[in-house]
Amino acid sequence: MDGRYVVVATGAMPRRLGIQGEQHITKSDQFLELEALLRRIVFIEGCYISFEFAHIALRAQAEITILHRGQRLLEGFDPDLANQLVNRPKRLGARIEVGMEVMVVEKSDGKLLVHASTADTRSMFEADLVVQGAGRVPELDDSNLAAAGVQAEERGVEVNEYLQSISNPAVYAAGDAASSGLPPVAGYEGKLWHRTSGTVITEKSSI
Repeated sequence: MDGRYVVVATGAMPRRLGIQGEQHITKSDQFLELEALLRRIVFIEGCYISFEFAHIALRAQAEITILHRGQRLLEGFDPDLANQLVNRPKRLGARIEVGMEVMVVEKSDGKLLVHASTADTRSMFEADLVVQGAGRVPELDDSNLAAAGVQAEERGVEVNEYLQSISNPAVYAAGDAASSGLPPVAGYEGKLWHRTSGTVITEKSSI
C-alpha cells in the first residue's frame, strides 16, 4: 500500500417513500426553510423527526396529523420514553393514526390530498403541507461503491470497529455514511481523517 486512502463521508438524505405524488412532499430540511408555517400539516411516518417538527407546529397553532404505517410509533426507542413523547402532542391536539399506509399524495385546488389505508379501510386527509418524517438514509446512491469493491447496506458502508470497509481496506466511511450507527458527524470525521493522514475525501453533506 502507498499510504493513501479514501474516506466516504457523504452524509445522509431523506428516505425515498416510493409513493405516487412524492414530488408534492416537503423534506425535513425544506421544512426548516419555510418562510411561513401552514395551518394543516400531515407528517408521513411517526419517526422522531415527525414528533420534533409536529411539536413546534402545534405550539404555533397548526393542525397536525401523523400517519404511521406500523403499529408502534418511534420504533427503535425505549417504549416507555416513546409513549411519553407520543402522549404530549396528543394532549396538544395532534391526530395520530397507526397502521395507516400512505399510498398517494395529490395536489388539487391549492391543497394536498393524502390517500392512505389500513388493512380494511381507506381514508383521505386534506393538508396545506405534507412532510416526509420517515427519517434519513446514507447518501450513497450515486457513489458507485461496487466499482471499488465496497460493500454497503441500507445503513451505509459496512465497516469494522476502525470505520474501515470490510471488503476494501483502502476505504473508510465516517458518520452517516457508515453502518456503524454513529451519530451524524460525517463532515467532522472526514476532516479529521484529512488532517491526520492526507487522505482523499468524498464528502457531500454532514446534515
